[in-house]
Amino acid sequence: MSRKFGTIGATAAAALLAAGAAACQSSTQATKVGSDAQSVQTSGTSAAGSASPSTSAPAAKTFKVGDQVQNGKWIVTVHKADVPFTPKNDFDKPKDGDMFVVLDVEVKNTSGSAQDFSSMLGFELKDGANQTYDETILAEDGMPAVPEGSVAAGEAKRGEVAFEVPKTAKGLKLEFRGGVMDGQVAIDLGH
Repeated sequence: MSRKFGTIGATAAAALLAAGAAACQSSTQATKVGSDAQSVQTSGTSAAGSASPSTSAPAAKTFKVGDQVQNGKWIVTVHKADVPFTPKNDFDKPKDGDMFVVLDVEVKNTSGSAQDFSSMLGFELKDGANQTYDETILAEDGMPAVPEGSVAAGEAKRGEVAFEVPKTAKGLKLEFRGGVMDGQVAIDLGH
């Protein structure tokens, strides 16, 4: 009896693992919102759900500043990119050889319930050499707060997100991931 149960249990566990793997590989469509909207695959599977012939996942689709991009439950927009950003105060100084990049970003919750958003988890800056940069906190007076916290259904939060990067960094892109299961979307900053 226990041997039969063990076989059934092992079969059930294998089925659950396969279902979990399929869920992890499900595709998320990143969609540009607006008149010239387009739908873009952001995972390693095709729209029909079959695996891509390539052994590596395709690069995230790149959008541009000003595009409204739907990714999962969120629409993200980079309204403006200040590259380089020069603080008006004496407190915020980049390290020698570095510069600040400040992005005016907006995130809109398109789900039917309130969602939490963290700019430190949702945004990452990447350069053309695939070097990543984390968010930097600046003390600039009058600088809008970063979009953080609970966002009600259908509502948006807008603010500025700062990064410190080498002055030589080229090919800067803001990468956005709205949720754990969402694909990553890249927004080219034009620098």
